[in-house]
Amino acid sequence: MHHPRACVVATARFTNIMSAAEALIENDVRLAIFVVMEAADVPDCKDSRIVRSAFTNAASFLERHKIFYFVIAETEIVKTFLLRCGFPKNKVQVNPYVGATLINNMSSPPPKDPDRIRVGYLGGSRPVRHPELIADLIVSGTLPESVELRVQLDLLYIKRTLGQKIYDEVKAKQRNGLLRLYPPNLSNQEYRSLFCSLDFVIMPYSRRYDQIGSGVFLEAIYAGVIPILPAESKLSETYTVLGGAAPGIQTLSSTGIESAIIEGVSRYKELSRNAIDIRNAWRQSPYSAEKWQLGLVDWLRHHRLDHQNRTKKFSPN
Repeated sequence: MHHPRACVVATARFTNIMSAAEALIENDVRLAIFVVMEAADVPDCKDSRIVRSAFTNAASFLERHKIFYFVIAETEIVKTFLLRCGFPKNKVQVNPYVGATLINNMSSPPPKDPDRIRVGYLGGSRPVRHPELIADLIVSGTLPESVELRVQLDLLYIKRTLGQKIYDEVKAKQRNGLLRLYPPNLSNQEYRSLFCSLDFVIMPYSRRYDQIGSGVFLEAIYAGVIPILPAESKLSETYTVLGGAAPGIQTLSSTGIESAIIEGVSRYKELSRNAIDIRNAWRQSPYSAEKWQLGLVDWLRHHRLDHQNRTKKFSPN
């Protein structure tokens, strides 16, 4: 008798859920957890019919091959989409922001440098994260002298979308010592070190993030970094519910981001203490990585025993 094995697919988005389901069968995996972050209606999905078809086929495939599984949807919108695609109601649950973070295992955030306030922007080349606004801020913004920008940016994307002049001006800003540019392909350790060096992180995200969570947002909470978010967004609403007091971006523009940074810097000590309180509140919440991992272990233990019992029941004597 084969020993059942489990697989957690934490990036089941768009059309890769079907290939993941097929890989389970090929590798004789009979226990699976899918984390679905997005549905067919997100703005950068060019043909929603393809995505709906992929999820519908995956639901049928998993049932046909008798795989024990459940699906975690990041929002109610995603859950509704999955149910319409044929996933059974008892196998889909909502759990926001369960995406993996490289920072959630810290016992406490590292100490900050008191002589400089570091404002960062990470993971930015996707249009929904508006990297062009960060390039414009770098070129045209006027920030307090105490601020150092630490920006992870794909300069070739900036050159392609904004032109050679902006590209050259962004590069030139490095010379004054108040801007550090990082490539988009950092290693995990480099990314973690960069994130943990920050005091603020800018997240000028589009309305798409009303449907999905954000790993950067979760990492900001765990690292005790103050997020600068669009004022009218689900991420900002979540932070406020936890007790967050960070300034919001009132208009999604480089000047709107600049104003939010200036306000945040003026309240730095207050917001730093608040960020640690938020971190502690999140770790006690039912949606924290720690609580989710405990639930995952319980689910696997239960379904492993259930699978063994079923196998014994139908095995020949």
